[in-house]
Amino acid sequence: MRRKWLGFALGVLGAVWLAGCGSGPVERSFDLEIADGVLAGGEAMLAVNQDDPVTIVIAANEPVLFHLHGYDIEVEAGSGAPGRIELTAEATGSFPFTVHAIADDHDENADDHDEDADDHDDDHDDDADDHEAEEVELGRLTVQPR
Repeated sequence: MRRKWLGFALGVLGAVWLAGCGSGPVERSFDLEIADGVLAGGEAMLAVNQDDPVTIVIAANEPVLFHLHGYDIEVEAGSGAPGRIELTAEATGSFPFTVHAIADDHDENADDHDEDADDHDDDHDDDADDHEAEEVELGRLTVQPR
């Protein structure tokens, strides 16, 4: 009787081990909705396993630049033009995704920079500070080792 239980227990453990080791990549898809620079729909924490194929579709009510840090992928999204990221989750860890507002006045500011070199350097530094301030973290892509 004891051997039967031991055999049964070993069989169950072996099946669980094989099921865990035998699982391959799983396709993951996430839909995110950004409204006025904040996450309005979808999950803030996207959890996947290493080597999973991942698709992230980004809808936004205004033009934004969506940036997945760590993978260094950027895509524009806006009203009527969703952004789409497709990747294989090779790197493990927790990677923030952020948005930057895309201002419509980039061309107008270009004319302001032609006045003189010193003003140009100061304006450029101010623009860099403004750009940093506009970055908003919306959530994270967490990739677990397989």
